Amino acid sequence: ISFALPVSSTDADGYGAADIIYTVESSNDLVTWDPLLTKTDSTSFTGEGTIVTDPPFNGRVRARITDAPAALLRRFLRLKVEYAP
Repeated sequence: ISFALPVSSTDADGYGAADIIYTVESSNDLVTWDPLLTKTDSTSFTGEGTIVTDPPFNGRVRARITDAPAALLRRFLRLKVEYAP
């Protein structure tokens, strides 16, 4: 999965939005979702997945997340965005 995050001089790693929690979730069946990676404005992405970011461009940083489950024919990923003031 890939998505763009806003550049931010106050967030960890220089991207993300204040008061926002980004969670990449994974599923085998589109019913049960498990957290793969999570990022807040004060922390970097943490979890079991792999993240690669591009340099900032037009005020955004592109993030690509991968997951390497063993012996699965298909795997689904989604981005969950929560406002946490």
